[in-house]
Amino acid sequence: MRSGRIPARGGLTVSRDTVRAGDRVAIGGETFTVQHVTRYAAGGARLVFTTGEHLVLRPWTRLDVTRPVAPSAADR
Repeated sequence: MRSGRIPARGGLTVSRDTVRAGDRVAIGGETFTVQHVTRYAAGGARLVFTTGEHLVLRPWTRLDVTRPVAPSAADR
């Protein structure tokens, strides 16, 4: 994998419990990369994107994301 692109696994559906930094979320035709996740005891989670914008997930919220995949030793 020498093209400089980061391989990604698409088609993942995440919740407040499974979303993580590095996930890419498409909202309104724009792609946002999650920089930080804060989980709240009350059941929600706040996502901070690399753009500085925030999104609060409620316990029932589901998002479709793409997730970067670490290159294997064979790809290096």
